[in-house]
Amino acid sequence: MIKRISVSMFLLMMCFSAFSQIYLTDKNRHVNQSTVYLEVGGTGYYYSMNYEHLLWRNKSSLSLFGRAGLEYIPFKVAEMALHIPAGVNMVIGGKKSAFEFGADALFRINFSNAATGEGFYLTNPPTRIFFCPIVGYRYYSKPNEYGETFLLRVTFSPLIGFNVFSDQPFVKYWAGISIGKTWTSEKKWKK
Repeated sequence: MIKRISVSMFLLMMCFSAFSQIYLTDKNRHVNQSTVYLEVGGTGYYYSMNYEHLLWRNKSSLSLFGRAGLEYIPFKVAEMALHIPAGVNMVIGGKKSAFEFGADALFRINFSNAATGEGFYLTNPPTRIFFCPIVGYRYYSKPNEYGETFLLRVTFSPLIGFNVFSDQPFVKYWAGISIGKTWTSEKKWKK
């Protein structure tokens, strides 16, 4: 099962990279294309390590990023679960700060024998999907000589799922904070 998840994550990241190569041109020279960040709370629920890649950017300050992440919870409270946050985020703003809106999903794979609770079951082991709309703020530090910046994100991301035992949706109001690093694929950032 872990092997299938690893292969799926690899293919997902390759798709993000392929789409971004189509849209990136010289007009995006001062836009960092890749981001790695640790998110506490947010779409990943407890924590998650995430990779984000630029998919599209227009001439103004609008960018579209694809995101994939991973969280493993080995302790008994969560009954040994794997969380995979993935989605698309739209960022509007300047070089120092920006607002973020997104449509993400949290895929939860539970390896426990007693899988109960909120969510939508898909496979065995039970997989649950939670939809996570995102509203947030991003801060970027001043870039170094290679164009790398420090990233700070604060987001509000409610988790919305469907319980198979009832017709009522499950909603958990959730927020997250992230720290990370952005960079571009160019060797030296041109000014």
